[in-house]
Amino acid sequence: MLDAYLTGSVGQLMERARHLQASISRQLAVPKNLPPEFHTLAQTCRNEVNNLVFDLGSLLSDSRFKRADLQAIRLRAYKRIVEELDFLELVGVAALIRVNEEDRLMTKVVGVIAEEIKYSLIPPVVSCQSQGYFQAFPGLNLLSIPQKEVYFLSPSPRPVSRISALPFDREEQSCGRAVPGSVEALDYGLPRPRRRLTKQ
Repeated sequence: MLDAYLTGSVGQLMERARHLQASISRQLAVPKNLPPEFHTLAQTCRNEVNNLVFDLGSLLSDSRFKRADLQAIRLRAYKRIVEELDFLELVGVAALIRVNEEDRLMTKVVGVIAEEIKYSLIPPVVSCQSQGYFQAFPGLNLLSIPQKEVYFLSPSPRPVSRISALPFDREEQSCGRAVPGSVEALDYGLPRPRRRLTKQ
């Protein structure tokens, strides 16, 4: 029963991932759509989607997952992959597809701020479509701010505090949203968690 459910669901999720990959490629194909500063975000999203497609394939093809005692682990891995794909679609890919003049302007402002505070990494890009408040997504090197905040930002220290929330050492970033390197994951060959893409 679970096997039939996963076979259908994984196929559908792989198709969704392919659509996301195509959306990213379309944005990169037209230089005026995507400023150069956003190319790193596009590549990160593309790489992460590719990793998730590989992980989905493993859920169906890895013979270890045919064992009855591993079905709960298999289902948890599937749910983690769904969460990560949702996140990439709703945050990373959405920021790429909807780049506008405000995003370009705020990305330049953040670049200037990063230079002033001697930020040692590539400055994050900015998306002006936050559903919350100021958000930082270190794994994507992305800041998200409310849509009209661009017009009221000048005296505010908030972008500086969000930039400083991004880790200085990408190698020390905590890993993905799922089974964080648990014994189960290591023992049964689940894909190991990757860099955390979520907000801080």
